[in-house]
Amino acid sequence: MNAEYNESNLGDISINNDVIKNIALKAATDISGIHSTRVNFIKKMWNTLRKKDSATEVILEFINSSEIKITLRIMMEYGVNIPHLAGIAQENVKKEVEHMTGLTVTEVAVKIVEVDTEKYSIPKENPKKEFEPSQPVNDEAGSQ
Repeated sequence: MNAEYNESNLGDISINNDVIKNIALKAATDISGIHSTRVNFIKKMWNTLRKKDSATEVILEFINSSEIKITLRIMMEYGVNIPHLAGIAQENVKKEVEHMTGLTVTEVAVKIVEVDTEKYSIPKENPKKEFEPSQPVNDEAGSQ
């Protein structure tokens, strides 16, 4: 169900669900520490071929023609305060979707499905040790 409006004397106005999803996803991922989930290459290609929206991390549930529930599936950075950022995301998504679409957002559920630990990965030890001479090198000995 797309959001439909009959407020114009010139004709009907409707907002595609993909637009609402992208507004919600952008509002959430604009917050530092929140990312959209990783989509592997094959899934991305499949979605492109099916012409599926890019905001697969957002689920919309219309209660009626003017009220909507939104569920976000997002990734957080390692080390952030998850409940705090999720609360900010809820407020930001509600505010932006309501402002841009005129819909009433009754609920914004946030599901943390991944934590980005990439920046914090521990480097693997190099199994090869650097060459260390057993005796100190004396540069003067060869020059005399």
